[in-house]
Amino acid sequence: LRTPLPMAVNKLLSILVVCAVLVPFVFPFAPDRFSVVPNDSAGATICPACVTLFDDSLDILLNAILNGGVIGGCSELCGHINDKSEALTCDVLCSFVGIKEFVKIIESTDPDPIYICQVMKVCPAVNGGKVNITSATVSPASGPQGAEFAITMQYTVLNQTSTGLLMVEIKPTNGEPIDDAVLSEGLAPGKYDITFRLKTTPTEDEPFLPGLYNVEVAVCAGDCSTKHPYGGIYATASTSFNITR
Repeated sequence: LRTPLPMAVNKLLSILVVCAVLVPFVFPFAPDRFSVVPNDSAGATICPACVTLFDDSLDILLNAILNGGVIGGCSELCGHINDKSEALTCDVLCSFVGIKEFVKIIESTDPDPIYICQVMKVCPAVNGGKVNITSATVSPASGPQGAEFAITMQYTVLNQTSTGLLMVEIKPTNGEPIDDAVLSEGLAPGKYDITFRLKTTPTEDEPFLPGLYNVEVAVCAGDCSTKHPYGGIYATASTSFNITR
């Protein structure tokens, strides 16, 4: 039986509030060296919890399905997830769409957590979004190893956007790119900004050698790719900073 969506959402949101998940949602792959100052606070909604669930636990669910983990319904399937809050999210979503539809969606959809949640109708999906990035800056423009750099993107939403990512990619002169992203549940027309703070303390994996670091910021629909409906890049902009000795 399907659980009515308002009842399912209210059940999950009550847990989210108790757990104090009333903070800006940072996409799960964000490196620890980043902190984010968004333009507004993300309220407790089911969309970020859904995206986190499938980003963290999709493989667990698929393996459970392959091993016959759906015989006992939603509770048995979601019981394979160790994280209690994610298991609860799984149970609520599964109960809402029904076990058969839940399995069908996650088996037939490429592993894109945002799109899965859009198909389940818990993350907004709209066409025709339009964004203009008005400014991309780094402060300070130059600093020594170990300094913290604030990467700020200011942007104007001209047409309502779909659920997607606010992205930053840093490309060292030598070394692998560093990515970070924040989930946006769709924005109404207006002016917005977001700041990513990057700590450049050297490590074995990220030595932050002196030199030029090119930065690209983007406002995306979905995961920024066009492999699914509602996906793509609304706007991009570039800037840079220097690390000195």
